[in-house]
Amino acid sequence: MDDLVRQFFGGYFHQDWRLEYGSYKAAIEDFVRNAEPQQLDVVLEFIDAFLSSGDYEEFDMVKFGGGL
Repeated sequence: MDDLVRQFFGGYFHQDWRLEYGSYKAAIEDFVRNAEPQQLDVVLEFIDAFLSSGDYEEFDMVKFGGGL
């Protein structure tokens, strides 16, 4: 997994993300506003591949650097 993906989950979906953003949509909107184009591309490719795999029901963001 790319370090840029870990930076996304660790930076925007850390243990207090719900307090900071209030919703996952707000966290993603903040990321899109602030990300470098390369980071945005890498994260979107990762998410697209993950969703295409059909394994998204078992998603655990902690494995990708995020918090609960």
